Amino acid sequence: MDVKLPRVSTTAATTKMTPASTPSSSSTPATPSTPATAATTKMTTATTGLLDGIDQVVRAPSAQRLEQLWAEGRFGRVVDALADELRPLQGMDFKGLGGEELVGLTAKVYFIEERLKATLNKLSLTDGDGGAAKKKALGLAQQAATVSTAIFRRAVELQDAADPQPVQAWSVAKDTHKKARKWSPEEHLAYVAQKTVEFYLKGGSDAQVAHVDADLLRSLKSGALCEYVVDAYDVARAAVVESGKPSPGHTVLAKGNDALTAGTFEVQKNARGELTQVLVGTFSGHFRTGLDAQQHLVRHLLAALGQLYPTTSPADLASLIVRREGQATSPRTIEVIGRGIGLDGAEAQRLETQLKAEAMRWQPLQLQDTGKTKATGVAADVLALKDKVSGAIKDGLFLAADARKPKPKAPADAYRDVGAVLKDLDALMKKAVDADNPVVVDQLIGTVHALFAYVDQLPAAVVDGAARAQLKNLVARWDNGVAGVTGADLGLLFAPKPVADRAARIVATVNPKATDAQLKDMLAAGMDVARFNTAHGSVQDKIAVMQKLRRFAAELGRDITIQVDLEGPKIRLGKFENPKGLEKNDIFLKAGDKATLTTASVPGSQAKMLFPVDYPTMCADVKPGDPISMNDGTVQMRVIAVDAKKGTVEVEVLKGGKVWDNKGVAFPQSKLTGATVTDEDLQNLTALLPHVDIFAQSFVQSAADVVFLRERMRDLGEVKPIIAKIERGSVAFDEAELTEIALVSEGLMVARGDLGVETGEAQLPVAERLIRDVGEKTGRPVMLATEVMMSVLSESRASRGDVDALYGAIADRDFHAVMLGKETSAHERPGDVIREASGYIAFAEAQRDRPVVKQPEPVKLSTREALLARSRAAAPKTTAASKNASSTAQES
Repeated sequence: MDVKLPRVSTTAATTKMTPASTPSSSSTPATPSTPATAATTKMTTATTGLLDGIDQVVRAPSAQRLEQLWAEGRFGRVVDALADELRPLQGMDFKGLGGEELVGLTAKVYFIEERLKATLNKLSLTDGDGGAAKKKALGLAQQAATVSTAIFRRAVELQDAADPQPVQAWSVAKDTHKKARKWSPEEHLAYVAQKTVEFYLKGGSDAQVAHVDADLLRSLKSGALCEYVVDAYDVARAAVVESGKPSPGHTVLAKGNDALTAGTFEVQKNARGELTQVLVGTFSGHFRTGLDAQQHLVRHLLAALGQLYPTTSPADLASLIVRREGQATSPRTIEVIGRGIGLDGAEAQRLETQLKAEAMRWQPLQLQDTGKTKATGVAADVLALKDKVSGAIKDGLFLAADARKPKPKAPADAYRDVGAVLKDLDALMKKAVDADNPVVVDQLIGTVHALFAYVDQLPAAVVDGAARAQLKNLVARWDNGVAGVTGADLGLLFAPKPVADRAARIVATVNPKATDAQLKDMLAAGMDVARFNTAHGSVQDKIAVMQKLRRFAAELGRDITIQVDLEGPKIRLGKFENPKGLEKNDIFLKAGDKATLTTASVPGSQAKMLFPVDYPTMCADVKPGDPISMNDGTVQMRVIAVDAKKGTVEVEVLKGGKVWDNKGVAFPQSKLTGATVTDEDLQNLTALLPHVDIFAQSFVQSAADVVFLRERMRDLGEVKPIIAKIERGSVAFDEAELTEIALVSEGLMVARGDLGVETGEAQLPVAERLIRDVGEKTGRPVMLATEVMMSVLSESRASRGDVDALYGAIADRDFHAVMLGKETSAHERPGDVIREASGYIAFAEAQRDRPVVKQPEPVKLSTREALLARSRAAAPKTTAASKNASSTAQES
C-alpha cells in the first residue's frame, strides 16, 4: 500500500524521518511570493497531498492485493498484510515533518485502521484460526493508535506554531466553560441553563444523552461515534453523533459539573452485534492532558464491557479498547494540520469525507450519515423562540428583584416577562401538537424541563416565587399531555376555574329556546360550560343563544365555555304500516318471538314481524349470537342467522316491549364499520366552529375517529379540543382501545345514556370506573354525563339516590366535570338545578379533604408519546351513507 512517505535514515540513537519530494514541491523551483500567494500555495499543496495520498493508497499494488485477500475471505492474511504496511511507521520520530507529509501519513494510517476494523468484525464470525488472528488484529489496532497519536502530536505543534497565542497545556477547570471563579453560583447556573436550552431549541433531546454503561454499548450500532464527558463526580455521559442533530457539548453532557476529560469514542460490532473494538479519543483542549486523562473513561468502559461479557477475562476486555490522542476518527487530524498550514476548514472537511468514504468501503455495518434536514414550518418557529428564552435566563427574569445585577425593573414587569416567555412556549407546543411534529415536541419538552431544572436549583431567597409557580404549572400540564391552556388544573380543559367554591365543573345543557332570564340565572348559579346538542334546534338558533351567553357572561365579569355535542351516526328503525291511521302506531314484541330485521327500504309490519333498519352494513357487522336492542334497551334480541344476499338478520326476542317509527337500534357487542362522523356532523362543525370552545364527539370507536375529526377542523383553519364520548360497549371494556382514544383526545366523557343501553345497567358502573381509570393513567380529564339528577324533573329536590351517586362520582372517583342533560334543558328553573348540584359537589370535595382536583399519577408513556399519540392513528374515510351509521339516540 504505497503512499508518498518520507525517506528514512536510521542511526544508533533514533530513527529520523526526512521529507521526501512530492509532485507539488519538486516539479517547479521555488519562487518569491506574497503572503496571499503563500497561503494559497499551502492550501493547494495540502489538498494535493491528501488527494495524492488517497489515490496512491487505492491504486497501489499492495492495495489491490488486500482487495484480493478480502474477496477470498483470507482475513488472517489481511491482518498480516496490514501489519506489514504499518511496520515502517512504528517507533519513528515525526518531529520536523511538515503539513504535507502529515496529511499523507494521516491518510495512510486511517486506511490501515479502517481496513483493520472491518477485518476484526469478519474474524469474529470465522472459525479455525480466527481466534489467534483476532488477537493479532487487536494488538495491531493498539500499535496503529500509537502511530496516530504521534502524528497528531506533531500536528498540534504545527497548529501552535501558526497561532500567535497557542493554547497552553490544559488544566482541569472548575466548570465546563473554563471561567472558574469569575461568576456567581447563580450566573453559573444561568450559563448551564442557557446552553442546555439552546441545545434543545436546536433540536436536541434527552434521548441523546446517556450514561456510559452496558445499556448504552448494547444500544449502539456498529460504527456509531459518541461524544463523551467524565465529570468530577466520576459520572461518564455520552451522546451519539447523528447527522442533522446538535451536539450536547461539554455543558449538557457534564450537567454543569467539572469536566475531567472529554472527547469521542467509536464502537465496532460484528454481524452478531458483538462488540469488537472501542476506539477512544479526545477533543478540545483535553487532548493536552494526554492519555492519562482518558483513563477516567476507560474505567467506565471496562465496567460496562464486564457487564456485557461477564465470562470474558479482564485482559481480553481491555484489548477491545484502543486509546489515542485526537478524535477517535483520525481524519479530524487533518483539520488540526490544516490550521497549521493554512488549509481552508471547509476544504479539509470535504477531503475528510472523501477519505472516509473510501476507507470504510469494507464495512457494510458502518453507520452512515443520513444528511441534514432543514427546519421548516413550525420547526423553524423554534429558532425564533431561542433568543427570547435564552434572553430571559441571561436577564435573570426568574430571579427575585434583589438578586439581579444590575437592579432590574419592577418585579411585576419581570413577572410579566416570564409569563410572556412561557405563553410563547405553550402556544408553540400546541401548534406543534396540532401539526403532529415530534421533532418540535421533543425540543420544547427538553426546553421547559431544562428551564424548570434551572429554576428549581435556585435558592428560595433569590428566585421569584410567582415565576417558579408558573413554570411548574406549565411543566405539570405538559407532563400530563395537555398543551395550549393556562394553569395546571386539568379541569381548565372544560372551563376556567369555577366562580363557586368547588373544582369540578358543571356542564349544563341549554335549551335553544331558553329565555334571557333563564340564561342569566344559569350563569349566576355557576354554570361553567354551556352545552348544546346538535340534535335539537336549528344552527342559527344555537348561534344566537351562544352569542347571548357570551354577552351575559361578560356583564357578570366572567367567561363561559361553549360545548357542542356532535350527534354522530344514528341507527333507527324505519316506518311501519299504519292502515288504520293510528296516532300511536305501537309495534309489540314478546319474549320468544322470531323477527326479521332488513336493510331494505320497505315498510315494517307487525303481522310479518318485519323490522326495517336504516343501517346498510348491518349484515356485515353482526354474527349469530350477537345481542341487539331497541328503544333504549327495553327490547332485547339475539341474532340467529344472517343472510347477506337478502340483507336480512333473523333474531329471537329475549325481552319483549314495544317500538314504533324511527326508534333507536343498538348493537352492543358488534364492531360497527360505519363512519362515526356523519355528513350532518361536518355541516354543523363548519357552521359552529368559530362559536364553540369544545366539541364532544359521539360514538367514538377508535383513535382514528378522533384524528379524522381533528383533521376536518384543521381543514377549516382552526382546531378545538375534542372530548371523546364513550358510548359503545365494545370500547368501554377494552382498556387498550380506551387508552389509544384517550391519548389522541383532550378529554373523555362517560356518556351513560347510550352506554347503559349497550352494556346493560348492571355492567354500567364497571365501565364507568374503567373509563375514569384510563383518564387518570393518561392524564385526561373525564366528564360524567346523563341522568345525574333526573329526579329534579319530577320532585322538588334531587332524590337521595341521585345525591349519593353524585357524591361518589366526586369524592370517590374524582370526576373533573358533571354534565346535566334534561335536568337543565327541560326544567323551568335550570338555575336552581345548577345551584343544588354545585352545593352537593362542593360538599363532596370538602369531605374528600382536597380543595382542588387531584392531579393524575405521572403518565407511564413518555410525554412525547402522550402528546403525539394522535399521529399514530390513520384517519377513516367518510362515506355518503355515513350519517346512517351507528348506534342509538344520545342523551338529550
